[in-house]
Amino acid sequence: MERARDAAREIKQDMPKPITVLVREGTYYFSEPVVFGPADSGADLQPITYAAYPGEKPTLSGGVRLSVTWAPYRDGIMKIW
Repeated sequence: MERARDAAREIKQDMPKPITVLVREGTYYFSEPVVFGPADSGADLQPITYAAYPGEKPTLSGGVRLSVTWAPYRDGIMKIW
């Protein structure tokens, strides 16, 4: 998202028309907040829009991705290694 935000900032200097950033399906993990400022919303004649790619559902996550192995414990309870 930071790369997309930074690219939109650069493009808006040379492209005096609306900008749409499409986010593809997948889970995007962030270790720190992505910060958008007033300039990132564009202007009346040059709005900047962030949206999911048509028909896709991206997930933006501030959680920590775990790489674990699940295994049965007992009584329908699962445990991780």
